[in-house]
Amino acid sequence: MNKSNAKAESLRIEGNELFNRKCYHDAMVKYNQSLCLAAPRSEMLGLAYANRSAVYFEMKLFDNCMRNITLAKQNQCPEVTIEILIKREAKCLTALRQSNRSESGNADIPKFFNLSYPSHKKLPFMADCLELRHNDKYGRHIVTNKCLKVGDIVAMEEPFCKIVRKAFIHQICSWCFKSNSMDLIPCRGCTTAMFCSDECESQANRTFHKYECHMSEITSALSTNLQMALRSFFTTLSLFGESLDDLQNYLLENANPCTIFDVKDPHDQRAKFMAINSLSANAEVTVEKNILEKIFQTSPELNEMWSKYDDLIANFLKRQIQIATLNYHEIYFWPLKNGRTQDHLSDDSLTYQRGTVAAGNGSYPLASLLNHDCAPNIIKAFIDDKVVLVVQRPIKKGDQLFDNYGYHFANVSKSYRRMDLLKQYRFECDCEACKNDWPLLSQLKVSDRMCLNKAKKCCRELGLMNCNRKKAIVKYKELCEMLDKSGKNFPSLETCSIMQSAAAYLEMSLKPSLQFP
Repeated sequence: MNKSNAKAESLRIEGNELFNRKCYHDAMVKYNQSLCLAAPRSEMLGLAYANRSAVYFEMKLFDNCMRNITLAKQNQCPEVTIEILIKREAKCLTALRQSNRSESGNADIPKFFNLSYPSHKKLPFMADCLELRHNDKYGRHIVTNKCLKVGDIVAMEEPFCKIVRKAFIHQICSWCFKSNSMDLIPCRGCTTAMFCSDECESQANRTFHKYECHMSEITSALSTNLQMALRSFFTTLSLFGESLDDLQNYLLENANPCTIFDVKDPHDQRAKFMAINSLSANAEVTVEKNILEKIFQTSPELNEMWSKYDDLIANFLKRQIQIATLNYHEIYFWPLKNGRTQDHLSDDSLTYQRGTVAAGNGSYPLASLLNHDCAPNIIKAFIDDKVVLVVQRPIKKGDQLFDNYGYHFANVSKSYRRMDLLKQYRFECDCEACKNDWPLLSQLKVSDRMCLNKAKKCCRELGLMNCNRKKAIVKYKELCEMLDKSGKNFPSLETCSIMQSAAAYLEMSLKPSLQFP
């Protein structure tokens, strides 16, 4: 979609109606949509920033308010609006002098989100206790060389590349993935990307967005896997100075499979890409070349690239799509809109509805080495685009670390789990839960009645708990200690219920301290 001041004005008016009803989150989304459609340095751009400053003022986010007032002034805002903004700015300055409250959305991310053990010498984002192993049954997999406790953090990995899902492009920075309280600036060339700063926009343009900006209308309608494949291609191309000859030669010279453990320099993004490119792939997935041809005809530069290197590009993208179906991860994000995180719970309820939503997708060379288990011992949390691997059950020295691919024994029947895992990931699960046909959560036996009562109490408290990170951390640590002590009873109704509550408290510890009505 091209820039259109008429469409931008329509969205801005919708935003004003929502603002008048005090629906500030929805108003912000409309204002951001308006910004994306407004012509650069136009009056419409200035008006949208001015409206956005009003939301930040009502939310007492005075720094954000002043930043938007400045942006409004820089973009031909009408004189009558400027007068209003000057008065608003003076009120902000007064309020800031009277308050020392920090307004940074992520400044108070809990300090306990650090590695629980010394970092790996070559890969500082993970603990030194992690080792790579290989056997016929599991292929390449990760084990620990020391016993791990519940709550231990063993990795905090950034993705090689990632995309923001369409529903969140007006809420999250396309480069750094920070929500930034939706205080974003629009791409000057397209309508489908926003950034939290000029620096983020420059970084994106140096890697992938200078190409994607021309094709945004087409790519927004593509599958997530194809979008990720294109993002991976353009990101990788930037590592080779835009030279497809150099990229082709590098791929030929490094044809042997490798993993992230083979990376000698943590800053070597080329080696990180090769670790992604060596992940297992679904050979059944194909991509039609005519679709790719249409994509690369969106600009003269891309068209020339395709005319000379169509086979290289097509093979690259096909490989990435095949990898994506088995390995790419959803990135979860706390919506900034205030609301209930779960339905009413009865006294006997032992389930919790998660509050985060999948806002993007990313490629993680370490996390993708984790095999599936229907009763995993690792759980994932997300800080912006960074995946945090947290121990969920005690892990003995020498044991393998297991993720869950979305089919947990406590929530999904064995027949359904096995059928979908075979269909999507091409393996028949024979984990302990499948071999022993463990029952669903509600049918599990109780080993410790006192522990079960604590589990029920935890779940009830979750439904009543407001967003307080410190309380969430305290409760999470308490539950981790309980799981370490009662681990011998797993799987029981109480241990599995406490595990679910612990996961919920871990998630809540990352909830934004301020949300929009």
